[in-house]
Amino acid sequence: MQALDRLTALERDAGKLEREIRELLRARHCTQLLAICGVGPIVAAKILGETRGIGRFRSAAAFAAHTGTAPVPASSGRVRRHQLNRGGNRQLNRALYTIAMVQAR
Repeated sequence: MQALDRLTALERDAGKLEREIRELLRARHCTQLLAICGVGPIVAAKILGETRGIGRFRSAAAFAAHTGTAPVPASSGRVRRHQLNRGGNRQLNRALYTIAMVQAR
């Protein structure tokens, strides 16, 4: 029974923290980010925290390289192909993956 009480307390605390994050996002006028399908308060906070301002990226390609979503050339001779990028910011990559999976559903 003690474990169940602990789980209930953790769920209550998680809900409270999520509401606080949502209020902080609203205070920073990040409602456009929250309006995107698949972006909740946790994912939005992760994106804002990890990018530290989109203005620091010179292009969409630079942002894709930073997030690890840009494919890596893996060509050999006449064969041209790409492979999955294992580098980049893995936390930001995961947030973008979550958004893509929600939108795909």
